[in-house]
Amino acid sequence: MQHQILQGDYTSLGGSFQLCLPLNFEFQIPKDDPVRLLRHFVDEMDLSALYQTFSQANKNRVQPRQMFAILIYAYLNGIYSSRRIESACRRDINFMYLLEGKPAPDHATIARFRSKHFAPCAKKLLAQMTDWLEKIGAISFENIFIDGTKIESAANKYRFVWKKAVKKNLAKLQAKLPDFLQQVSTDTGIRVRHGETIKMHHLKKLRRRLAQYKKEQ
Repeated sequence: MQHQILQGDYTSLGGSFQLCLPLNFEFQIPKDDPVRLLRHFVDEMDLSALYQTFSQANKNRVQPRQMFAILIYAYLNGIYSSRRIESACRRDINFMYLLEGKPAPDHATIARFRSKHFAPCAKKLLAQMTDWLEKIGAISFENIFIDGTKIESAANKYRFVWKKAVKKNLAKLQAKLPDFLQQVSTDTGIRVRHGETIKMHHLKKLRRRLAQYKKEQ
């Protein structure tokens, strides 16, 4: 039996259609679409820290500014895989809009950009982006919302801690701290001065002094 070999070109199968004008993607994107805001503030940002991670930029390929924009837009839409981002750049009109006519980058280019170029200056760029959004009134900083995501416990990788449980146990722990510090003082003679509230730096100082005490003993 002879096996039929399928070729990569499927245009011979038919199903063609007449293209309609306009071909400019911008006309097909709603005026209030967040992708327009994203492209605007990326153009306004100081991306010198990002460009410094490149020895040179090929003008015919996707520019660092455009790579940064598609990466942020992908994250905004819950897309994190470099292969899925590549697919979105080839199929999604909003990603094509951010690419500004440049060819879609492959997944290896996206992964390399994320680890080698974006990661070293991510904090600086995201902080700048947050400040810019606050300046134009897109965010207010009046409220901070926690989505209730489970946090993996360091004690056991198969156990998870919920936000409500963390807040409840934290309050109990803070109530016990004064008695704990008094007991440490009685047993070891180590005293840590603190105000009405025992803060993290007080506990870190106590830990260092206890480690020194243990070493001496």
